[in-house]
Amino acid sequence: LAAAGWVGQVADVPLREKLLVNVLTTWGAESPAEAAQYALKSMQPGGNQNDAVMGIVQGWAQKSPEAAAAWVVQFPAGELRNTAVENMVRIWADQSYEQTGQWLNGLGAGQIRDVAVGALVTKLAPEFPKLAADWIAQISDPERRRYEMENLGEVWLGADAQAARDWITQTPLPEAAKARLLALPSGIQSTNRAE
Repeated sequence: LAAAGWVGQVADVPLREKLLVNVLTTWGAESPAEAAQYALKSMQPGGNQNDAVMGIVQGWAQKSPEAAAAWVVQFPAGELRNTAVENMVRIWADQSYEQTGQWLNGLGAGQIRDVAVGALVTKLAPEFPKLAADWIAQISDPERRRYEMENLGEVWLGADAQAARDWITQTPLPEAAKARLLALPSGIQSTNRAE
């Protein structure tokens, strides 16, 4: 707190903001809730504030993912919230897919849940593609669901081509997307993912 107070006195705003990123990320390792509040109240919205928030979220999610999750879902809708949710879910999923899934099941349908499910799918896809496919089916936004299906198809083809092909043919993907995926060589992932 003392370091943040000292840095807060720096008159050069761009320098102060850059210094605060490091101070708040370090402070966040000890007192994430306090560092988070300071970042949101004392920093200008934008890149440096986003960097500080991400540093705090990452450290917080490693120690107390439930608390980090409760904090990030309160952010206003937008890129900062989406990025914070993605980072938090990926870190939490490294600790426990099951607990992350339980938290996701408590979220109502909408953008924040879709973002969180997409992050979980990314973590599940390499080892548990069938489970990832089940989660994708729960994404409410059709475009995001299609994007995640195509990405999963590519990852799955690299791990188990026959199971992936069986799944791809059963998806509601457009025929052109299915054809592109089914034409990929087994064991090789395309770098031309849908955007």
